[in-house]
Amino acid sequence: MKVVTRKRKENQYRTISESILIFLSELNDDLDKALEIGPYSKKQLKTTLYGLRRRNFIAFPARNPKSRIVITKLGWRRLNEIKFNSLKIERRPWDRKWRLLTFDIPENKNLVRHKFRRKLKQLGFFHFQRSVFILPFPCNDEIEELANYLEIAPNVHVLVADRFPSDSALVKKFNL
Repeated sequence: MKVVTRKRKENQYRTISESILIFLSELNDDLDKALEIGPYSKKQLKTTLYGLRRRNFIAFPARNPKSRIVITKLGWRRLNEIKFNSLKIERRPWDRKWRLLTFDIPENKNLVRHKFRRKLKQLGFFHFQRSVFILPFPCNDEIEELANYLEIAPNVHVLVADRFPSDSALVKKFNL
């Protein structure tokens, strides 16, 4: 018998756990407010909260679910992973400037370098040269968040450049 699996499209939807973690990181309030998230029933949310506690993503320090909810270190790590996976660069009308992203990540961080390159390609960057990527849209905030998550911020630089003589192939590639 063939097993059929459905591949979840990136950012198509969030799980209840992800929604609660994001909500708590922004608000960090009591359980009653957390139970008002989205289209979920109170029972679904309560079950999910206890599941998050069981996986050590959150804690109820006063042993009372009605008290404040605290996100643990493991929860913050999971939250940063969720933000990393949902990172996107908004396509805007072209301002006729190129964003050149250069990086020089040390050899001992080889896996991080490969992860960084994969994410840049996923975000829509064009691999211009070995450690140079190019994009026609503003992206400073997203790149800063990405570099901070991967702990390579000092090694990543974004330069803004005007058009150059041989950029017509890039203009065509990005449909500008």
